Amino acid sequence: MTRTRTRLAIVGIALLSVAAAVPLPPSAGTAAAAEHTFVVEQGSQCYEVSPLDGSEGVASFYDYRNIENDGGDDQYTYSSYMPRNLPQEDTSRLFLYDGPDGVSLVMVHNALGGDEGDGSAATFRFRGLPSGGNWVVEDDDYARQDDRFSRDRIDWSWYGDRTDGAVFRGLDRDGTEVTVVPAFDEQAALYDSPVDRSGDTRAWQFLTGSVGDPSAVGLDMNDPVTIRTGYCGPDESAPNAALSGEDGVAGYPVGFNASDSSDNRGVAEYRWDFDGDGEVERTTDDPTVTREFAAAGTYNATVTVVDAAGNADRERVSVSVESDDPPSAAFRTGDSPTQGFPVTFDARNASDDVGVTEYRWDFDGDGAVERNTTDPTVTRTYDEAGDYEVGLTVVDGGGNNATTTRTVSVSEDSPPDPAIRVASPATPVEGEQVVLDAGNSTDDTGIAEYRWSLAGNATATGERVAYTFDGNGTFPVTLEVVDEGGNNATATTEIEVLPPDETAPNATVSANASRTEAGGVVGLDASGSDDDRGVSEYRWDFDGDGETDEVTANPTVERAYGSTGTYDATVTVVDNGGNAASDNVTVRVFPEDGTAPTARLSVAANTTETDAAVTFDASNASDGQTTITEYRWDFDGDGETDEVTTDATVEHAYGSAGTYNATVAVVDFGNNTANATVRMEVEPAEQAHSSGGGGGGGGSTSLGPPPVVTETQKRGPNAGVVDVRNARGDETVRADLPAAAAAEKTGVAFRSMAVNLAGDDPHFAVETSRSGERIADPALPADVALGSLSVGANYVRSEQIERVTYEVVVERSRLADAGLAPADLTAYRRAGDAWERTNATVTSRRETVVLRVETDALSSIAVGGERSVTVADAELGATRVAADEPVSVTATLRNEGESAAEFAANLTADGEVAATETVTVPAGETKRIIVEATLAPGRHRIALGQTRVGNVTVAEPTADIGVADVSLNSSTVSAGGRVEITATVENTGSEAGERAVALTLFGQQVANEAVRVPAHDTAEVTFVREVEAAGNYTATVGNTSATLEVVGDDGSGGDGDGQTAPRVPVSGFGVGAAVAALLGAALLAARNRG
Repeated sequence: MTRTRTRLAIVGIALLSVAAAVPLPPSAGTAAAAEHTFVVEQGSQCYEVSPLDGSEGVASFYDYRNIENDGGDDQYTYSSYMPRNLPQEDTSRLFLYDGPDGVSLVMVHNALGGDEGDGSAATFRFRGLPSGGNWVVEDDDYARQDDRFSRDRIDWSWYGDRTDGAVFRGLDRDGTEVTVVPAFDEQAALYDSPVDRSGDTRAWQFLTGSVGDPSAVGLDMNDPVTIRTGYCGPDESAPNAALSGEDGVAGYPVGFNASDSSDNRGVAEYRWDFDGDGEVERTTDDPTVTREFAAAGTYNATVTVVDAAGNADRERVSVSVESDDPPSAAFRTGDSPTQGFPVTFDARNASDDVGVTEYRWDFDGDGAVERNTTDPTVTRTYDEAGDYEVGLTVVDGGGNNATTTRTVSVSEDSPPDPAIRVASPATPVEGEQVVLDAGNSTDDTGIAEYRWSLAGNATATGERVAYTFDGNGTFPVTLEVVDEGGNNATATTEIEVLPPDETAPNATVSANASRTEAGGVVGLDASGSDDDRGVSEYRWDFDGDGETDEVTANPTVERAYGSTGTYDATVTVVDNGGNAASDNVTVRVFPEDGTAPTARLSVAANTTETDAAVTFDASNASDGQTTITEYRWDFDGDGETDEVTTDATVEHAYGSAGTYNATVAVVDFGNNTANATVRMEVEPAEQAHSSGGGGGGGGSTSLGPPPVVTETQKRGPNAGVVDVRNARGDETVRADLPAAAAAEKTGVAFRSMAVNLAGDDPHFAVETSRSGERIADPALPADVALGSLSVGANYVRSEQIERVTYEVVVERSRLADAGLAPADLTAYRRAGDAWERTNATVTSRRETVVLRVETDALSSIAVGGERSVTVADAELGATRVAADEPVSVTATLRNEGESAAEFAANLTADGEVAATETVTVPAGETKRIIVEATLAPGRHRIALGQTRVGNVTVAEPTADIGVADVSLNSSTVSAGGRVEITATVENTGSEAGERAVALTLFGQQVANEAVRVPAHDTAEVTFVREVEAAGNYTATVGNTSATLEVVGDDGSGGDGDGQTAPRVPVSGFGVGAAVAALLGAALLAARNRG
């Protein structure tokens, strides 16, 4: 490889002619196994070699790269990039490659990556190259290369860090014998000139085996090598004969198969002795053959398998040949033969040892054959009913026959039996389409037509028809069925159509457990629900998030709750008319509890009298994980439970004096227990007696009532309890509510409560919990549900509660997301199974809105919004938009309120807010708005607020580049003058892109340049040309052209058509010179960079 820097400037000139002279075949398909075996011989040595198999064409496998075959600047090596384990530094290697195009001889000298200063040379002369083969790779291959290639001789010279080589394709054919005569290093023609090499070729090798793990056979570098088809040495191994045969019938072919025979170099012929007399009756090159034997008997057949060297092996097989037996006749008919219809006769059960050749049919028993067939099935139509004697004679290939007869009864064609069935719905309702089905109708031959009369005023045909009855009531339906024979029969029924179902079902649901540990299974039962026309389905929302989790036809279902929290499990009962009603039940899920509670027990005094009631108080007991479920009381300390309560306080009177260890066992939800004990001294009650007078008394000082004490405790991320002590009727009890994680998700925080009692209460507690998401209770009479708080009161009676006030804070951003204004906010309280609107005052602050919600009970509350402004209609501007084009929704807003209202119109894509337009709509008026958003490519579900608008597809960003204009700096130039041709390239697409623009002049493409254009922008490309010949020319770039007039020295123009190149040689940048100069310059720049 001796290409030097001084020659780089002229490489491009010869590139096209070289590439055209040596076409490289495409790599396609998969490798096929070579048809021949190959050996390598040198002197007295002979080696059997295996081609290296590959799935790509040999040119692609060799992978010769240089800057002129698109290898690129970084591939400026002029070398092979075949698998790196095959070439070896300072070694010349040969191997056969078996690819999709056959077997090729590959030569590769040296390897990539050595010392550039070394290098060597080689000369190979070739004898016997097959005339049908050709050289498909020349390494090197470039203009004015130093290596010299001819068909029968190649001279190479290479740098120490590169390869040289070649590939000859077309060796897999009979008689191939190629001899390579080598000369290496100083003996090679190009070792000293044009570049003086200093390296040595240390070894010459032939590779065999596989591409990944080849073996190398060492060769003498001074002797010729021959590669030929065939084997080393004479064939002295006999074949291995194998033979199988089939038993048969005299007069018919009997098969013999010697395909399992084998030979190390292939079988040449098979010699057959069929009767065992030692004489060869037939010789074939096919391993399978047939033979007819005239007589029955046992025959010992022999095959002699012979290879090309005359080695032979023999194998014998015995076959039994039987005489030709007569056939067995049998036939059957189709079901229910009927007059006037084809009757099928089937003789496929007839059999013969060699095969039936003819079927002779006598259909009426008169002894005459009405039909001869070679097919075992045939049909016959009988015009009259009755019994017929049918005969069949079966004939085999040997002329043997057999006959059978049977009586065939042909019945009369009976009329059909019509049947009407209502396919759907099960209970027709006014306005519904009723599907009628006649598929259960029957006939002995087949039904030809179904004719319907519907309600006396409509007709229809077909096995299945649909009809909508007018109104409700009972309507007659008549079905006439006509069979294939023209017989008919009629059936009539009445269809009851009910009035529309406008009554919602009654929904009720219960749970077998209102509390459970995480992972526990809760059974939900809606079997108490009912409907006057039946329930069609039950839709279950297990977590109260408004989404249906399961739909069942059964009213009972089980749910495993994996996460802790409080859930409003909701069932929506749907009847057959689509009417629905809902009910819910609260399920509290606690963490799996393995920790015992903390027990506390107190009494007002540890001393009492018999029969006096003592209040035992365990309300200070607590459980850190779940909750306390019961208190087991042992008042006398004997180890026996005397009473079980869910209340933390209990009263007990001792009947006998004594000392007692009163004990409470506190039990939590996980059934963990803890005990607390107090010691009680019980004295006999003093008997009442009268006093004999009294003395003076001292005075006493009142300390006043004890102070109100409130304690707020968290019981989980969204649950807690407010414990109240010493509440008084004349003082409002105020307490902060436990902070909940749901406040961040919903934007609604329940901050505090204030309770007014009708009288004093020593102790009560308020439990609160929240769902982690916004509520979606269909029973809540609000357009938008923002958040709810479940409230439960313990140790206080409902009649003791006079008023409860909650402070609720709502983030303004969440109002905007929901399309609500502060004035739209509403509050509700839970009253049994329904929500009732309750009083609320709204105060707007900078970032929040505060509601003061008033109720008359410690009950669950909710906050929502009732919009005065609604979306009357909305539509997409387009269902498909470009990548950078906004999605547009045009909508009409209507304000049905009594005052002007602000409305945040949220355009959402796939449930996420993409854009918001906030407008004020006057009272009682409408307003037209347009909301736009730019979305990512893909298909999106678009809504405006809660109103579904449709789907829109945003296209992937693409470049759309074209030539917008072509201009000349002058439309007229003198012959030999220069002209600047400027093309304006425009990208109307949404993504930057690159395009090659070509200048066509003289009817030929003379220049090409790549230009990158930003999205929605333009770029200019300028070509400079010299034209020497006068004439009119058309300069074209893309689909846009400009006309150039070239004026001669005498001032005359030309009359050219703009397609013909000038006859006068073009100086400067003519067509061929321009291409050569451009390529040469590029190569020179690349080499200089290297």
